[in-house]
Amino acid sequence: MERFEFNLSNRKVRLWLFVVIPILIFSLALYWVLPREYAFVPAIIQGGTVLVYVLTILRT
Repeated sequence: MERFEFNLSNRKVRLWLFVVIPILIFSLALYWVLPREYAFVPAIIQGGTVLVYVLTILRT
């Protein structure tokens, strides 16, 4: 198994730090802002973000 390097020259780390984490923070903030009947919106955002990230990682 190859060693995983956690630095900004790694494409997967950059994608996670600059795209996935801000989107997840934004969707968590939506839980407090939106009414309870719209709680599915942040859940869709979180699920979609993680799904796209995993598919991107599997492709490379």
